[in-house]
Amino acid sequence: MDQSKKKWAALRPEIVESLLTAEYTEIQQCQHCRLKRSIIRCKDCIPKQLYCADCDILAHERKLHNRETNVKGFFQPLSPTTLVKVDIEGQFQFEEKSMLFFSRIIKS
Repeated sequence: MDQSKKKWAALRPEIVESLLTAEYTEIQQCQHCRLKRSIIRCKDCIPKQLYCADCDILAHERKLHNRETNVKGFFQPLSPTTLVKVDIEGQFQFEEKSMLFFSRIIKS
């Protein structure tokens, strides 16, 4: 058992690095407006998966798609109720959507 723990401890940094490298993304242009940096990847919107903050809000206003954000340089899961907005200083802010719409879907 101690042998396994030692091997795991030795390999863990390499495994974590490999996982993060696999999720790294180069800065790309929004595939919808073609004007701004893409910060959202939607796994459900094929073939155009990359969105800037504004196009993401327009496209996913009433959808519960499987989205990820790459604002930190690699993709991280994003809740269907979370929006990514850019403030006046160009910094990314996370904001929750109103749950009113989603509560209507669940009751239906």
